[in-house]
Amino acid sequence: MNSTINFILEECAKWIVEYLPTFFSALSGMLIAFFMGIYDGKSWWKIISSTCICGVFTLAVCSSLEHLGLPDSAATLVGGIIGFSGVERIRNVITGILYKRFGADDDENKQ
Repeated sequence: MNSTINFILEECAKWIVEYLPTFFSALSGMLIAFFMGIYDGKSWWKIISSTCICGVFTLAVCSSLEHLGLPDSAATLVGGIIGFSGVERIRNVITGILYKRFGADDDENKQ
């Protein structure tokens, strides 16, 4: 059992070292989202959930920076922008793009 835990910790450490800029960008996005939630006076549940969502979204975006034409060194900037913008703003932008692209209206989706 102990060797399994050590193996998992070693593999996690290798992943963090290999993807350090991506990990740092996710961490910076999470910290900025956390402090912006406190600044905005949100409830603790919303602060914690938006922090986690910003971290996961930052990881997803930073893994595709090359496809977006940005260098890997822009990962920290992307994390900061995502954390500062917040979950609600990013959700509104993405749903707006999807609604515009597919011609759906927000009122059509409500039942």
